[in-house]
Amino acid sequence: MRKASAEFVGEVADDVTTRVPPELWKLHWPLMNTPVRRKVAVGLMEKLEDNLAWFPRYQAWLREHRPPTLIIWGPEDGYMPAGSARAYHRDLPDAELHLLTDAGHWLLETHFDAVLRWSATSSPDIMPDGRAVLRSRCDPAIA
Repeated sequence: MRKASAEFVGEVADDVTTRVPPELWKLHWPLMNTPVRRKVAVGLMEKLEDNLAWFPRYQAWLREHRPPTLIIWGPEDGYMPAGSARAYHRDLPDAELHLLTDAGHWLLETHFDAVLRWSATSSPDIMPDGRAVLRSRCDPAIA
C-alpha cells in the first residue's frame, strides 16, 4: 500500500484493508490540500483543548435525555478507539453497543453490510422511519 494510505488502513488487518477503496485516500488528500481546508484543519486541532471543556455538558445532556441510540464502532480506530464507544455507552446505558472487532476508522467502507444489518434490526425507537428501507436492503432472512 502507498504511504498516504496508512491513515486510512494502517490500523486494521490486511484482509480488512482490501475493503477500503483506494479512491478514498486518493481523493481525500487533494481535497484537503487547499489553503482554506488546511487552515480549518489546523484550527480544529488548535481548539481541541477548548472542545474538551464542553464534554461534561454534553455527557450530562446524554444522561438526562437518554435518546434512543445505536452505537456501532470500529475498536481498531486510531482516532477514536474502543474506549470512546464505551464512554458513550456509559452515558447512554440503554443504547445498543456493537464493537466490530476487526474494524477501524473507516467502518462503513469496510463493514457496511454488518452496520446495515444492525441498523435494520435495532430497536424501532432508534430508527422508526428508516427500518423498512434498511430491511429491504438486508438479507431477506433478517426482514
